[in-house]
Amino acid sequence: ANEARVDDKKEAAEKKDILVARHASYEQRQKDVRDEVKEKADERAQNRKERKTHRQHLLDADRDKFKVELAKKAEERQALITRNLERRSARKAAEKVPISRYT
Repeated sequence: ANEARVDDKKEAAEKKDILVARHASYEQRQKDVRDEVKEKADERAQNRKERKTHRQHLLDADRDKFKVELAKKAEERQALITRNLERRSARKAAEKVPISRYT
């Protein structure tokens, strides 16, 4: 009877060890899955950030290009205005000079 009780205790201890080991491996799998999910989420967040940064660089480049073109157009417009003013003032100056018939 004593031996049977000892065997039962050993069996119970083995079953308990098996259950503990199973639970530990289950928890480890859960942890691995959680880590993997977190890793993927971090990777997606990093990709989003990189895409956003890339888009911002493209927008900045476009804006800089636009500013340069705008400045160039403004410069051309100013040159045109200046040239027209010079022509007009030259014309008015020529009109004021009396034209001598006998020169």
